[in-house]
Order: sequence, then structure tokens, then C-alpha cells
Amino acid sequence: MRWLLPRSLRGRFVLIMVMGVLSAQLVSYAVWSSQVRDRHLEQVDELSRNVAYSIASTVRFFRSLPVEYRHIVLEQLRQMGGTRFFVSVNSERLTVEDLRDSPEKALIVNNVNQVLSDELGITEAVIEFSARRFAGVE
Repeated sequence: MRWLLPRSLRGRFVLIMVMGVLSAQLVSYAVWSSQVRDRHLEQVDELSRNVAYSIASTVRFFRSLPVEYRHIVLEQLRQMGGTRFFVSVNSERLTVEDLRDSPEKALIVNNVNQVLSDELGITEAVIEFSARRFAGVE
């Protein structure tokens, strides 16, 4: 191990400087990546709350329609393009292949559950994420 250390004072000084610069780079990268991660979670939090309020509003709208007109409105929305998320408020549970857990997923599930509970009184909601290939979406 001793052969790795420089013998001259200049060599040792250069080694100390290089180690200092590398250490500073590593610390600054760690701080930067932590800030980016926190900002990302804040954005996911805000967006998931907006989507949850949209879901609650949509459920409230469909509940206000007579049952015999709901399928007509739903088909019109599908033909217009609609959105890329699927929400079912049926009494029967649909089976989906759920995606892996992550901090973002936990945050979204918590926000949607909280908004549905506050806005609609739905306390038993099951929130799952499915890959597009399993949702029949192309």
C-alpha cells in the first residue's frame, strides 16, 4: 500500500488536492440529488391531489346522472379521447396487475384515498397502478 503514496512533497500535495476536489464533488452531488428528489416528490404530491380532485368531481358528476344515461356519457367521453387513467367505482373489484411499490406510488395512493374520503365519503377505495399493456390501452 505504501507504494501508492507519492514520495515527493509535490506528489503528496497533488494527491491531497485531487482527493479534496473529488470529496467536494461527491458532497455537492449528494446535496443536489437530494434537492431534485424532494422537488420531484413535491410535484408528484401536487399533481396527484389535482388528479384526485378531478376523480372526485367526475364521480360526483356520474352519480348525478340517471343510471340509464351513464353509459351514453361514458361512451361519448371515450370517443372524444378521454384521459389515460381508469377509475372504477363499481361494487365488483376489477383485477389488475399492480405495479411495484415506490415512494411516489405511496404518496399518490395516500392523496387519492384522502381526497375521496373527504369529498365523497369513500373510505374503502383500492388504488392500483397498471402498466399500459395490462390496461388494454395502446
